[in-house]
Amino acid sequence: IIRNVSLQINVGEHVALVGKNGSGKSTIEKLLMGLYSPNAGHILVDDIDIGQLDPAELRHNIGYVPQDVSLMYGTLRDNITLGAWHAEDEQIIAAAEKAGLMELINAHPNGLDLQVGEQ
Repeated sequence: IIRNVSLQINVGEHVALVGKNGSGKSTIEKLLMGLYSPNAGHILVDDIDIGQLDPAELRHNIGYVPQDVSLMYGTLRDNITLGAWHAEDEQIIAAAEKAGLMELINAHPNGLDLQVGEQ
């Protein structure tokens, strides 16, 4: 249960949520990304309730690293563009470079279309 939380993040600010296991970090992140709905209160972005915003647009500027990372069944491209279905090839390549995937992509004949998933 998370109670009495007030948080303001200003334009251009980067915020990391850190704390002990079970302290609510993941729950707050999921609330901010619209994956969970609050039981009470509101989450506002520019004075607009996040329930009124396009989820893809909301998540566009949020980086989320879950505690348990897993691959979805699909292609590398699918996994890289999760939540950003409108991403251009240049953006996908830039993300792959940042994630250190270019060696794998370049070594495999299917490149970004390599099928991946949890084994």
